[in-house]
Amino acid sequence: MNQSSKTVIEISRVSKRFGNVVAVDDNSLVIHEGEFFALLGPSGCGKTTLLRMLAGLEVPTEGSILIDGEDMQGVPPNHRPINMVFQSYAVFPHMTVFENVGYGLKVTGVPVPALRDAVMTALDQVQLGDYQDRMPDQLSGGQKQRVALARALVKKPKVLLLDEPLSALDAKLREAMQLELVKLQNTVGITFVIVTHDQDEALSMADRIAVINEGRIEQIAEPRAIYEFPANRFVADFIGKMNVFDAKATSEGDRIAIEASDVGSFTVSHREDMRPDQINAVAIRPEKTRLTSQPPDNSLFSAEARIVNIAYHGKETAIFVEIGQHTELACAVQNTSRSQQLPEIGDICWVSWKADDVLLLE
Repeated sequence: MNQSSKTVIEISRVSKRFGNVVAVDDNSLVIHEGEFFALLGPSGCGKTTLLRMLAGLEVPTEGSILIDGEDMQGVPPNHRPINMVFQSYAVFPHMTVFENVGYGLKVTGVPVPALRDAVMTALDQVQLGDYQDRMPDQLSGGQKQRVALARALVKKPKVLLLDEPLSALDAKLREAMQLELVKLQNTVGITFVIVTHDQDEALSMADRIAVINEGRIEQIAEPRAIYEFPANRFVADFIGKMNVFDAKATSEGDRIAIEASDVGSFTVSHREDMRPDQINAVAIRPEKTRLTSQPPDNSLFSAEARIVNIAYHGKETAIFVEIGQHTELACAVQNTSRSQQLPEIGDICWVSWKADDVLLLE
């Protein structure tokens, strides 16, 4: 993690409306210098609109945006200390790699010797120093992505904005580029703000994540906190795989008694930030569950279940069980050896979990 305590972006009470449609609804956040920050949410949640307002491509209906301490109201995109990498890369097909990267410097009148030094430095940063004379149609998708990154970095912006930059790549290349982007951000030390709908991408790359839903920020936190301690039901359901059940909660001494629909009763530890009457659902992640052929010991919550589906994913197997008549629960079994015996559809088993692995949701 490369962030400092200095604020480089401050978004205060920002809203954006298109006619009667509220795309961004009264959001505030602070992004630190050198931070890799992710705006994460489903399609249409407002994350790209928020990014475009940072870039100056959209104007806030209300609120203010400060970049490096300067109010951006009325400041055009080309005068902001930022640059942007688009989803489509927008690499010029008729220019060489060198010409693509140097285009922004050329149009602003940078002298040729300084331009060449800056372009070669940027190409070396993205490991394309030997590709300067190639045309875009001679490049792979990952190489085009790096050309777009070099073109954005060559002007040394305070902030680099990335709009779904990896979505056009295949899964293996996307994973490799995630690692490259993190290494690049650590090398250049500038603030990266990425928009993505891919939870794994945000969790693996970002220092902090803002989860957005219907134009509003639901939670801002580091990846582990987002995953392990979601702020509400939307975040819990959106980040990773999750089993969510409606529930009622009451105090029971120093613990909370939970009555979860179709699952049963159990107790959990009190949470200082949440009263029992605020809880309306509980959740358990598949990897926190345990499947056994016999009832487990009394220290675990358990219920009898029937296996209704099995999905093999290589490193783990997702097993779906039915509790009672209507409740389906996702469980995860790690595949530790090739000779490992897995259950079959129709088998009766016991599903259990530790009470304190249960998430309490408002």
